[in-house]
Parts: sequence; C-alpha cells; structure tokens
Amino acid sequence: MELKPITINELLAKNVRLWPEETAVIFMDARYTWKEIDSITDALASYYLECGIKTGTHVGIFSTNSINWVCVFLALAKIGAVSVLFNFNLSVKELIHVVNYSRIEYLCYGEGMKDVDFLPMIEKIKEEKIWRLRQFIAIGRNKRGKWYSVSEIPYRFQKTDERLLDIKQKVTSDHTLSMIFTSGTTAGPKGVLLTQFQMLNVAREAVEAMRWTQKDRMCLALALFHCFGLSTGLLSSLITGGSICLLPSFRSQIVLGTIEKERCTVLNGVPSMFLAIMNNPKFREYNISSLYSGIIAGSGIRRQDYYRVKEAFGYHCLQQSYGQTEASPSITFSGYDDAIELKAVSVGRVIPNVSLRVAHQRDGQMLPAGRKGEIQIRGFNVMKQGYYHMAAETKKAFTWDGWLRTGDLGYLDEKGNLFITGRIKDVIIRCGENISPKEVEDAILEYPHVKDVVVFGQEDDVVQEEVAACLICGEGYREDELLQYLSRRLAKYKIPKYLYLFQKFPINSNGKLNKKSLLEEAGKMKKIKEEP
Repeated sequence: MELKPITINELLAKNVRLWPEETAVIFMDARYTWKEIDSITDALASYYLECGIKTGTHVGIFSTNSINWVCVFLALAKIGAVSVLFNFNLSVKELIHVVNYSRIEYLCYGEGMKDVDFLPMIEKIKEEKIWRLRQFIAIGRNKRGKWYSVSEIPYRFQKTDERLLDIKQKVTSDHTLSMIFTSGTTAGPKGVLLTQFQMLNVAREAVEAMRWTQKDRMCLALALFHCFGLSTGLLSSLITGGSICLLPSFRSQIVLGTIEKERCTVLNGVPSMFLAIMNNPKFREYNISSLYSGIIAGSGIRRQDYYRVKEAFGYHCLQQSYGQTEASPSITFSGYDDAIELKAVSVGRVIPNVSLRVAHQRDGQMLPAGRKGEIQIRGFNVMKQGYYHMAAETKKAFTWDGWLRTGDLGYLDEKGNLFITGRIKDVIIRCGENISPKEVEDAILEYPHVKDVVVFGQEDDVVQEEVAACLICGEGYREDELLQYLSRRLAKYKIPKYLYLFQKFPINSNGKLNKKSLLEEAGKMKKIKEEP
C-alpha cells in the first residue's frame, strides 16, 4: 500500500462529491448523509473559530458515543485542532488529572448515559479553576431533545465562511489529529499524539485488509475514544464512504437488534464483546445473517473461542489484528485469504511500510523465526513525539536504535506470521522461575468444567509471587479434581496456589475485561480466606 498525504477535509469532500445523499451515520434512529455531516461540521468549525479555537489548540471531548461526538471530532479536524479523547468512565479525580495533564483549553462535554451524569463532574472541574481551561462547550441534546442538524446551528455559521475555507486549505496531513491515552496500567494514562497522516493511512490499511467498500454498513459499538474504535470505525467509513450504525455504548442485545434491523455487514470488537453477545440468552432469536466480516483485536483470543465466534456469527471473514495506541493503532493483520487454522492462532503479518522484529529481552539481539522474544516495531504509524510531556516514559518505550518496545512477547514463523505469547510485565516470577499466565490459563481451560479463567501473580513474602486464578466454572467442578488434573500437565511451581470462583468477570464500557476490578475482588477473597 502506497502511503498518501490525506486529510479529513479531503475525505469528506470526496464523499460529498461521490455520495452526497448516501447515509454516513445512523444514530438513535436518525440518519445523516455525507452532505449533512459536511454541512454540520463546517458550521461547527466556524463556531469554534469564533470561540478562539485555532490550529493546534487542545480541545477535550468527554462524552459517550453520539452523532454529536462524531461532528465535534470532524469539525475540530477540519481546522487542525487537536481532539483530546477522554474515557467517559473517568472519575472526577481522574478527569481533573487528564484535563491538567493534556493542557486542554476547551472542554466539549456530553450528557452521559443512564445513571452516568457528566454535569456534576463538569461543575467540579469548574471549581478547580484551571487557569488554562478557557471554555466549556456542551455537546448533548438541545432543549427539544434533538441531536445536531444544520437547522439547529445559528444561521451565521451556516453561511460560507471565508476564514474557514482558508484554514481548511492550510490543514495538512502532518497536523496532529488526536491525543489518545494508553490504558495506564503502570503509571497512569499516557497521552499519545497522532497525526492525520498516521491515523488515516492505518485506517486505509484496515479497509484494504478487510476489503470493505462503500456498500458496507458497520455496527459500531466500540468506544470512539479508543484507537481501535476510532480507526476501524469512523475513520474507515471516511475512507470507504460506507455507513456506520453508531451505538452509545456496548450492550449485547442492542448490538444484535441493530445488526438485524439495519442489515449490518461488519462488526468489529474485542474477544469479550463477541463472547458476551453469544452468551446473551436471546442470541438465537436475532437474524444476523447479513454479517460478512469483522476484526477481532484488543486482546488475545483463544483458538477454540475464535472458532466459536466465527461459527456463531456466520462470518465469511473474521480477521485477527494486533496493535496498540502508540502505533495508530494497527501493527499486523491476518491475511484475507489465510487458512482458518492460521487465523485462529496468529495475529497476521506486519502491515506495509512498517518493520517488525522479535528481540531478545536482555541484550536486544534480533531473534530468528520460531524464537520467542519482545515484539518491536518502527514505521510511519509509530508515535513521533513520544508520550506527551513524559520524557522518561518515552525513553523507556524505545530501544537505543529507535524501535518501539511493545512490551508484548511473541515469535514469527518462517512466513512472517506473528504469534503472541504474552506480555513482559505479565510474567509471574516465583522463586526466580518465570511463569507465563497464558500457559497456565490454557492448561486450566482444558479441564472440562471451567468456562473461563484469568491467571495472575499474587504477592508473597517468601516466594515473591504465587500463582493465582480467577475461575468461572460449570456444574461438576471440584477443586481437588482440577488440581490433580493440572498436576499432570504443569510443573508443580506453575500450579495455582489460590483459586477464586466468580459467577461472571467484571467488564468495562468497551466490552473488555476489567482486570483491575477483578484483581481487587480476588484480593478481598484472599483476605477473607486468611481471616482466623
């Protein structure tokens, strides 16, 4: 794939020229054409210019998925402002931290969803009197409960704005599109600045890998503040001119209903999203036969689960992908025509114009095919400025010769297919012995009465870390029988000392396992067990 210096402005203009009256976004039963999206975002961009927002200004977006989120994001991109994408699950304390850290000057906020009300949080931020934060801009529904339309934007912003036209012509693909945050498992969220060039070309690669066209209709339940949802959802639709059915958040039954009603052809997600949908008691009541393709990424999927998902959803093509925010986000895609057996276990081959190597953890030497080591990459998709205002963390993220250290472990086969085996930081160290959680998880799942498992290291004063496992079990489960079963499959030091039973695992708004909450609950169970 040849890299192109494309911009949001150019893609919207193309779609308006080719498909002005075709549906671009469906949200809450309202339909918006490409022409309407372009008109609304032009008017919003003019309004933002009047507010003082300029090219390069940091503007926070704090909202659930909505048509308003889409329009705000595109309007800011048109004038070259930087959208700082906040997780809508943040607590007040966390929100205040990222507002300060990201140095935003404007905060566009939504109205939340169900029992989540953003207004009290916004009031708390106002009380902080953050000197850099100049203005709060509400992006929720208007007084009539309607979402954005051209008629709802003041007339003066609907007219041709010569200043806007001039600025749009000056915005290039090298301008920063967004600041997106990593998950922050070790030292809090880290901001990653990504350009229009990086994110749009990565989205082009997804479109090519999946062979999506203007005729495709995507059910988008992934959060837009995540790189995965933004890249394979909104930005991919800009590339193809196809439409997206945008959901406020992930709800399995709403996903099923949307696919059936709108005859969606594409559904992307993380493994736990697909499994949650399959476990919905009403799964078989919905007609989802329109589904044709999808990307499964965000975390590893077990071989048996890949087969289950592909069969249950009736996918012609279910592609694995591997990536991270620091890489805009895609690093690999499985081949469209690869054998199913390969797609089930490999995350595919590195995307064009990106280099990937597997290196020794200690000395950094490149390893041959079949040898496990750290996955490292370099290319156009890798963050150019490092983590925002975090020089020390940035230095740790790169090797001395400029390769991004992903922190993931894996190996390449002779044909360049990548296999993920775990994360460096996930390795459990017990008495100096390194233990792979995935290896233990795979062994436990072979026991017929365990439905799901998460293995982790639990601190111990003597051996450093003990192996612990959170389990979801079915009828017939017996702890003594499982331990005996594992004694035949694992070295003694790899067998879990602690077993915690759950009815279900906690899941966050994006459908992923909330590992932090899971481990906290396991810690409470451990204390109860140890009480005299």
